[in-house]
Amino acid sequence: MVHNAFDDVCVVRDCPSRIESAIVTESGTRGEFLHVGCIDGSLRIYSLPDSSQDEEDLGAERSRSYVLRRTIVGFAKKAVSQMDLVKSRGGMLITLAEAVAVHSLPGFEPVAFLAKTKGANLFCWDERRGLLCVARHKKLLIYRHDGSRDFTEVKEISIPDVVKSMVWCGDCVCLGVKREYVFVNAATGASTDIFPCGRSAPPLVVSLPRGELLLGKDNIGVFVDQSGKVTPQTALSWSESPSAVMVHPPYILARLSRFIEVRTLREPYSVVQMIAHKDKQLLQSSSFGLLAASENSVYKLVPVAIGVQVVQLAASGNFEDALALCKLMPPEDASLRASKEDAIHKRYGQFLFSRGQYVEALQHFALSSMSLPSIIALFPSVKLPEFCVFDEFKDMENSGELEVDENNSNSVSTSISLAALATFLMNKRGDVIAKAEAKDTDEALAALSETGHKHNVSTRLEPDDPRKSAAVLDTALIQALLLTNQSPVAIQLLRGSNYCDVDACREMMLAGGFYKELLELYQFKKMHKEALQLLARLVENPESFPVPPPKDAYGPEALVDYLQPLGGQDQTLIMELSTLILKLSPDQAMKLFTSTNPPLPPKYVLLKLKAHAPDLQIVYLEEMVKHNPDSLSAEFQNELILLYLSNVLEGKPDDSKSKLLTALETFTAYNARDIFPRFPGEGFYEEKAVLLGRMEYHKLTLSIYVHKLHNQEKALAYCDRVFDRVVETASQPILNAPVDHKAAELYSKLLEMYLRPKKSLKELKLALASFGGLKYDISRADGADGAGLVHRHKHKGHVRHKVTQIEDALSFTNGNESATESNKSDTEESVDVRTEDGIMLEEAIHLLSSRWDRFHGTEVLSMLPSDAKLKDLLSFLEPLLRRSTERSRNAAVIGRVEYSDHIEVRHELLQCRARRFRLTNETLCSICRKKIGPSVFAVYPGGAFAHFVCYSQHRASGA
Repeated sequence: MVHNAFDDVCVVRDCPSRIESAIVTESGTRGEFLHVGCIDGSLRIYSLPDSSQDEEDLGAERSRSYVLRRTIVGFAKKAVSQMDLVKSRGGMLITLAEAVAVHSLPGFEPVAFLAKTKGANLFCWDERRGLLCVARHKKLLIYRHDGSRDFTEVKEISIPDVVKSMVWCGDCVCLGVKREYVFVNAATGASTDIFPCGRSAPPLVVSLPRGELLLGKDNIGVFVDQSGKVTPQTALSWSESPSAVMVHPPYILARLSRFIEVRTLREPYSVVQMIAHKDKQLLQSSSFGLLAASENSVYKLVPVAIGVQVVQLAASGNFEDALALCKLMPPEDASLRASKEDAIHKRYGQFLFSRGQYVEALQHFALSSMSLPSIIALFPSVKLPEFCVFDEFKDMENSGELEVDENNSNSVSTSISLAALATFLMNKRGDVIAKAEAKDTDEALAALSETGHKHNVSTRLEPDDPRKSAAVLDTALIQALLLTNQSPVAIQLLRGSNYCDVDACREMMLAGGFYKELLELYQFKKMHKEALQLLARLVENPESFPVPPPKDAYGPEALVDYLQPLGGQDQTLIMELSTLILKLSPDQAMKLFTSTNPPLPPKYVLLKLKAHAPDLQIVYLEEMVKHNPDSLSAEFQNELILLYLSNVLEGKPDDSKSKLLTALETFTAYNARDIFPRFPGEGFYEEKAVLLGRMEYHKLTLSIYVHKLHNQEKALAYCDRVFDRVVETASQPILNAPVDHKAAELYSKLLEMYLRPKKSLKELKLALASFGGLKYDISRADGADGAGLVHRHKHKGHVRHKVTQIEDALSFTNGNESATESNKSDTEESVDVRTEDGIMLEEAIHLLSSRWDRFHGTEVLSMLPSDAKLKDLLSFLEPLLRRSTERSRNAAVIGRVEYSDHIEVRHELLQCRARRFRLTNETLCSICRKKIGPSVFAVYPGGAFAHFVCYSQHRASGA
């Protein structure tokens, strides 16, 4: 026996006549009555003895013996074999003796006597619909009670055999006949066979609380639904074939040969109690318990108080049954029920935990009042945050409420338990995190001006703050995932919103070698300095860790990958760590400097490179230009150009010379006046030409191309570029319009260099010498402040002043020479210049032929030497004369067209002035509709007349 579910109490002894049936009725005013039907047809009525005892001891009162109150002799002519109560229809008693009779209560006045039921052996009453089914021989008689005192027959149905057991089931009656179970529809009479009965026991049909039926087949109880189909649930197996079965939730009782067997009414239908009996027959189940009777005695099977049963079950380890019983406690005992359920869940969880059933144990812990830290404390390998261990749960550990399983120490058991814990926490996490985030949101809305780390849970939080629970959960979950080799899941959790306690996780992660996960935690908590310190240690000294990381697992690239997203957050930290990266891997350092978003300030990067890796300055600046050509300011374009120049001067075997020229030609922001003085006096003519061109010293630029580089194509190309730029800045050119002489002036200067080479070469030498003095001044200025960059803003005015002096000197020289030439009488000097050797006549003729439209013919002819041949100038003169002729012809045509237009317009004017209008005495004003008469009038273009006064007023009004 597991526990006592019922107390067996004898309430009637020594009845003078054999007892055939019994039923208990209850009335709020009259109390409880026991009606006993006897074999001699008498009816005996018993009740509890009078007592002054309070109703609070009602259970003990019902356990007392009944006192006979009344005997109705001759109540029936035969034995009263069956009784039932009509509860909702005024209180009536249905009895079966020689026939079915109905009496009112409590006076037992006859209500109905169903004569047609004489010889019936069984009936069943449907309280809900007011239907009575009577089994008589091989027929079923269906009666309806209409609410008055009459029972009306509504159906008579033939059946295959005599009924042994029957019960209502929806619209049908389930019958247990001699050989089988049958469903009979009470409305249509249609029958359906279910399955055969057993061989060694009579058929038994029992109605269950959920609407199902239990059909007996020997010692097996088969569950069927209201349509007669067998349900998938497990059949109930009795110790032996029962002779009667009754239900009293949550138990089902069966009368066996020597015992009344009590089982739970849920799987696995375990035996609860075995009640010994001596010829006891189960008669009725009601709220007070069950009635059983022997020949001369009546017994009550009184349910033991549920609270007592729960205690018994929990003490014996039947926790599932104890929890099921708790649900049956009355609503008024809700607090007691919650307390008992809580205690059972805790004890059941401890029991399952000790047996290694961790998943089930955690489910019961979750249903109890056991706090989350208390549950996690059962796992010794999981470290809780400091505020949990030392503040909130120390007393619980000392009291022994937390019973940690000391046998849970082997690796297999630990892994299984932690896997169960991880699953449990993952399922619980959604609600806990939602509450914590809601708390964060509330605080942010309440104090928008306050700032702080969103997930920094500290001891300053209130004990019931949901963020503490979130910190405990996430801290334990991460550790459980890592200790069960679920690192990908842990990393995914760490990358999202989490409340992990850094101190608790750090200790465990460092001890277990979970460095990647610790870095993710640092990164989410914005503890970048700690993360980078850890990374630096992993890169420089991996052997210093308790669990060394795999070889080459962490290199400079790990530092770069971590630092790159921090470009807009902590650039100072990036620059600090870049020293180490430069030392370990210059390539990775360059990746960091050039791909960080937003970009690092080039000024600080260059300072770092100058101090630790000077050779990488050019690489860095080139990468900047490659990714974004416009990203370099004038300062850094100057710096890159000078670095190229420095490499060339130092004779480094690379392509710095070509890069230098390309940079000078393509860069747009550098300051040529600052860079030019840094070039040596001799050489670098092509670069100097680019710089002089940038400073708009066009004549010097052309001189270098012609006399130093001897590259006529570049000289001509330079003239074209300047010409196009001047034309673009001016208004759009008109077709066949004369060339802007200012824009074309540079071609004349180039022609002059070809025709007077010694003069232009002399000017070039003078200018370069003057720039040499400028270089000296700039170099001294550079040495004075030692900054290392070429352009110095405080010397900028001085540089510009020196260049202006050079320009003035050149202009003065040119002016003096021109004046001298003009004062001479077209004698030796002129002849000598035109006849000197070295005149570049061929180049001059080529220039005139290819750009004839950019010259003034008269000026060119005055500049050519006297021995120039006309045939050599045909390619220049022919298109020039052709253009002149076309312009003259076009001008004549345009003049004639304009004159023709003038004549036509004048003709139209004369026609307008020659118009005639007829005015008579009857002509009316088109405005006032009165006669014009002798008044002054006006004529509209269409010929309409109007008084001049009317016309003036009409015009003034704007109509």
